[in-house]
Amino acid sequence: MPRFFAALRVNPNTPLPLFVQVMPGARAPGTPLPWTALTLLRTETVMPQLQFAALREGEPVPVIDVVASASDEPDHGLDINLWQDNGTAWARAYAFGRQPFGNPHAENSTQAPFHMGFFHEAAIVYRLAGFLARTYPEFRIHLYRALAVEAFRSGHPYWGWRFTGWALHHVQDLTQPYHSQVLPGVSVASMLWANALDQVGLHGAKNDAVQLVTNRHFALENFQFHALKADYEAARFDSPLMVALRDRSGDAALGPWRDGAVRGDVSLAAAAASTATDTLLVASLPARLVSDPNFVFTEAGGSAPDLDALLRAQSPAQRAVLEQGIVPLMRAFGAESRRFAASVLAQGPRDLATQR
Repeated sequence: MPRFFAALRVNPNTPLPLFVQVMPGARAPGTPLPWTALTLLRTETVMPQLQFAALREGEPVPVIDVVASASDEPDHGLDINLWQDNGTAWARAYAFGRQPFGNPHAENSTQAPFHMGFFHEAAIVYRLAGFLARTYPEFRIHLYRALAVEAFRSGHPYWGWRFTGWALHHVQDLTQPYHSQVLPGVSVASMLWANALDQVGLHGAKNDAVQLVTNRHFALENFQFHALKADYEAARFDSPLMVALRDRSGDAALGPWRDGAVRGDVSLAAAAASTATDTLLVASLPARLVSDPNFVFTEAGGSAPDLDALLRAQSPAQRAVLEQGIVPLMRAFGAESRRFAASVLAQGPRDLATQR
C-alpha cells in the first residue's frame, strides 16, 4: 500500500477500508463502521450524520453502492498536506511545490487545489495572481479514470468501480460554482486591488473576501446536503432537486466524455453560473451566515444550522426560490456524472449484469 500511495501522490495515512455508505434512513448491512475509520478529518460533522458499513473481502455489493460511496472518498484525506510547506515527508517527495492557495480556517484547506479548477478567470488575473492557475483536478480525473479502466481490464471490477467513484468526485466538484470561480460576485478590479494590498502586507480585504466566499461555498453545500437528505428520508423523489438529478433531457447534447470536457464544459458552465448563484445565496440566507466576514461558517461546534430546516421553518417561499435557483446546478451534476461514468463503461466491463 505505501508504494501505491506514493505512485498516486496522495496522503499515505488515508484509510482505505472496504466499506459502503448506507443511504439515509436505510438499515446498515453487516458490521457498522464508525466514520472516524474512513477519514483523516476530525472536525467533520456531515459524516457523523451518515451510516457506513464494513465489507468483507469477496462479499457481493451492488455497483451503485461502490461508486456512490467512493465518490465521496477524495474528501476523506487523500489530498490533505501534499504541499512542500505542509511539513510532511511525503510532500517533499511528491514535489507539488508550495501550496498555491487555501483558507487557513478550513481543516481540509490543503486539498483545495486538487478539487477546484479556476480555468475561466480574466487574463489579467492570471498575470497578476498566477498561483490561481495551479489547480489539479484534471490530473486526478485522468489518473483515476485510467486506473479504473486498467482495473476492469485486469479483472478487478470492485476497484474499477471504486476508482470510477474517485474520479467522479472531482468531476462533480467542478459542477459547483465555488470550485470553478475564484471569487463569485467580486469584480476583477476588486479582486486585483485586494491582492495588491495583500502583497504589501495589508491582508484585510483579501482575508475578508476569502472568508465570505468560503462561507457561501459551505452554505450552498449545507443546503444541498440537508435538502437532499430530507427528501430521500421522506421519499420525496419528485422534489425539484431529485428530479433535476435524474433529468436526462440534456444528456445527449453534451456528447461523449473527453479530457477537454473538464475545462470546456463542466467548469465553464459552473463558472458561468457563479455570479447568479452567489447573488441567490446572499438574497436567500441570513446575512450573518453569508455576508459577515467575521463569521466562520463551519458546522463544527454548531456555528452553522441545517439551512434546509431553517428555511422550511422560517421562510418556505424563500426556500422554494433558493431550491429552484440551484436546480440547474443539480441537473449539471447528474448529467456530467452519467456522461463520465458512460465513458468508463465504454472501455471497462463488458457484462454489467455480472458486476454486482
